[in-house]
Amino acid sequence: MTKVQIKAFMTVAKEKSFTRAANVLYISQPAISKSISMLEDELGFTLFLRKDNVLSLTAEGKLMYEFFVRSIDEFEMLLENIRASLSSNSLSLRLGCPDTWNPKFFYEKIRGFIAREHPGIEMTVECGKLPELISDLRSGKLDVALAHDFYSPTLYGISSEQLVATGCGLIYSREHFGEVKDISAFKGTDFLMYDKEIQKKLEQLIREICRDKFAPTFRTTTTMANALFAVACGQGVMLFSEWDNIISNSAYGFLPLEEEMTVRMIYAADNKDPIVEMMIKELPAVFGAREA
Repeated sequence: MTKVQIKAFMTVAKEKSFTRAANVLYISQPAISKSISMLEDELGFTLFLRKDNVLSLTAEGKLMYEFFVRSIDEFEMLLENIRASLSSNSLSLRLGCPDTWNPKFFYEKIRGFIAREHPGIEMTVECGKLPELISDLRSGKLDVALAHDFYSPTLYGISSEQLVATGCGLIYSREHFGEVKDISAFKGTDFLMYDKEIQKKLEQLIREICRDKFAPTFRTTTTMANALFAVACGQGVMLFSEWDNIISNSAYGFLPLEEEMTVRMIYAADNKDPIVEMMIKELPAVFGAREA
């Protein structure tokens, strides 16, 4: 049970509406619904009755609401005491992310959450390639890093938690393909790869995407730069997440797909920093089920 979940519950109970509560808290309606659902799953009982478009508290929900009304001040004081005790150590969260990502999808959301709920914590961000991020996690230079499932294989000493699902799609040359509306336009075109560690996973996904259309062919290049150059020359297409900066490059078209990629938080398994543990527990509720 987190402070975010409690605040969501109290606000929904007061507003008698998930939509109005979401507006009050400045978060999406799916995010607040998921927060309540997670709280109900943890408690083992339903908090709200939903009947004829009217939202009301269950008997158990009323007891929980009355309890939190009585104890919220004590709860806030407890949090302040914990923050004060932690302040003897420099409060910081060192976050790592791929250097190809667009920060608009995650930076302000995380920074805003920390400023609002944990104002004593200072967040810094380091960008790099996945091997660099993993090395920095192991050495203690980073606390948490973000990565897609494809880029976070099972590694000794590294743990992970799901953060959010994002869309994905194919980039292609506008000059050579024009505006593409269907994946069938890429029949006979190579799907380009550059990272052997994740190639099998990507090939499996692409075969699934093309299953009812055509059998895809694959070509591996030595670097991402070479792959992107080949795409610009009309010699192939590449799969990217909606979070990747490259899709905003006007030289490339972007064909969204129904499939999703999962963003995970990765961290050193032996990291017992209470700030890291708190972020791992609370951040998924901030993002909700999926980013639009």
